[in-house]
Amino acid sequence: MSSTWTIFLILFYALSAGACLGGEVFPPYRSPMLVLTAEELAWVDAHPVIHIASDPDYAPFQFKNDAGKSVGLANDFLAIISQRLGIRFEYTLPESWAQALQLVKNHDADMVAVATETPERLDYMLFTASYVEFPDVIITRTGESVPSLEELHGKHLLTIKGFGINEFLRHNHPQIELRMAADVKTLLERISTGEANAGVLNLATTSYSIEKWKITNLHISSLTKFSYKLALASRRDWPILQRLLQKGIASISSEDRQVIYRKWVGLKTEPWRPTREQLAVFAIALTIIGFGVTLIWNRQLRKTVESRTRELRVSEDEARAARETAEQANRAKTDFLAAASHDLRQPLHAMSLRMEQLKASLQDEKAEQALVQIGNSLFALNDILNALLDISHLDAGILKSSPSHFPLTQLFTRLKNEFTPQAREYGVKLRFRSPPAWLYSDATLLYRMLANLVDNAVKHGRASGVLIGARKRGDHWRIEVWDCGRGIPVEKQQEIFGEFVQLDNPGRDRRKGLGLGLSIVQRLNQLLGHQLSLVSRSGCGSCFRLMVPGGTAMPQQNGEPLTHQERGYRLQGAVVLVVDDDPDVLSATRDLLAGWKCAVLTATSLQEAVSVTADEEIDVIIADYRLADGHTGLEVIKAMNEKAGRKSKALIITGDVTAEELSSIRDDQYPVLSKPVAPVTLRSTLHRLMVD
Repeated sequence: MSSTWTIFLILFYALSAGACLGGEVFPPYRSPMLVLTAEELAWVDAHPVIHIASDPDYAPFQFKNDAGKSVGLANDFLAIISQRLGIRFEYTLPESWAQALQLVKNHDADMVAVATETPERLDYMLFTASYVEFPDVIITRTGESVPSLEELHGKHLLTIKGFGINEFLRHNHPQIELRMAADVKTLLERISTGEANAGVLNLATTSYSIEKWKITNLHISSLTKFSYKLALASRRDWPILQRLLQKGIASISSEDRQVIYRKWVGLKTEPWRPTREQLAVFAIALTIIGFGVTLIWNRQLRKTVESRTRELRVSEDEARAARETAEQANRAKTDFLAAASHDLRQPLHAMSLRMEQLKASLQDEKAEQALVQIGNSLFALNDILNALLDISHLDAGILKSSPSHFPLTQLFTRLKNEFTPQAREYGVKLRFRSPPAWLYSDATLLYRMLANLVDNAVKHGRASGVLIGARKRGDHWRIEVWDCGRGIPVEKQQEIFGEFVQLDNPGRDRRKGLGLGLSIVQRLNQLLGHQLSLVSRSGCGSCFRLMVPGGTAMPQQNGEPLTHQERGYRLQGAVVLVVDDDPDVLSATRDLLAGWKCAVLTATSLQEAVSVTADEEIDVIIADYRLADGHTGLEVIKAMNEKAGRKSKALIITGDVTAEELSSIRDDQYPVLSKPVAPVTLRSTLHRLMVD
């Protein structure tokens, strides 16, 4: 094989490798969860630190940097795995790769991260599937050529002690006399100075090292038939560690892999930098060869490319059309649910207010029980509407994450206040274990996730007790929701995160919801970018675990506590303006407020509100957000502010608003209540406004 033709093959391989470098060894693992068995979780808790014997000289995969720390492509993979498994990796830096292997063999270290599987190593290590693969190449001085390993039979070849190719060469090319270099730099320098005629090393390390040390008189002469399939290798007496590492590798998405590959080798795949003279020779040689052997190959390649291009264009057109159709359907679904939510919440809100008035006038015990049942159905329907709207907003991308630093106790206190009455109703003992921790996340969305998990444990876990706690894992906090109920079969643990899935509700009892809670949890988890996992076994309860980044403690402002008099709902004599375009809601709100001894003015539009308050000084405004005249409750409040020459005490009641509208209301610091509003909630909110 001529030198020019060899150069052509090497350049073609390098260009091909540059296009597909880092191609996945496994298909993308798109589940947001890393599900561990109870045995694996117990093992992780018992072994929180794993010791890695690092290769000190295998750039860019793993090497010791100028600061004396272990870095490289493999370490970036391990950083992701560490976060997802809750295991901390500590690196030991021996003098050589051979010493690293010996440390694992003697159990002085637990694993290595850049190993190739060989029969000898299988005696004392277990291997994961490979996460990256690169071929070994023959390196010579510029101007010299070794087209294949066969050309080295009876000659010397420089390699590095402990590398996997040594076994390959001894078995397949015993005629080659192997000589060992201590490290990569020594190998390249000995070839550069002529002390050695040729050496063998993998393509990525060669490219990286030649560029790093600026060794200009070396080039890649040819490829070998040996490829390094790098894997994580752990001590053989710990098979469970090998399983955990395999799960960790499989959970890393193709996008994350590409980021890591581009960081370390994405810009270093060109194996050599030709001179102008070499480029001229190369161009002439390509022209000559193009009229010969490569002509047929080029024609066939052109046909293949054209065919694939046509197929790709058709696929892209079909995908674009499908995506547009799906987006239109999603927008239509979102618009429909928003409209339906608003229209349904209006009568629900009126019913809720009327029920409070009816409750005060009932004397018959059976009638009171019937009223309680009606109330339960009313709020069950409201929960269903909220779940459907949450799914719609998440799918449409309306909800956005706004992370901040906040205390864990704030989250747990809110959960305790909301779910203690419900747990008591179901006969469940609810316990909280809250360490003095700070989190960094979106407090509102994180609360909704945990609220759904706690609600699911209380209602559907069939447990006598539910525990919500947290423990520190590195720079994260792992929040756990435990129940001692019947558990979830392994084969159902992925299924429960689907929409409308209820394992304990085959009859579709509406009181148990729609089966959307865990689907919402999964979507919120994807939005927040946290790590969610589930541990459960039939008959042994369940545990949902959520890894949340730790936050920074911030100074808190503690307001003065309310006096005894302020805690009373003293609304007597307050002048209240109620603005709503629904006659039933308007009359129900007026009658309820009148029962609380308020003076009530009503209006159905902005113009009417200005008119009825012409000679009145208003204490507080209750305004529906959407009005039939095209104005909003916020505009009504602003008009009242201008009329009074001050900022009015006001609250917004709404069936549905967009994220942008809700942000605008909150910017003006007006409280927002979602229909249907419980009378006790309305009264306490009015009281807060009055005493503020």
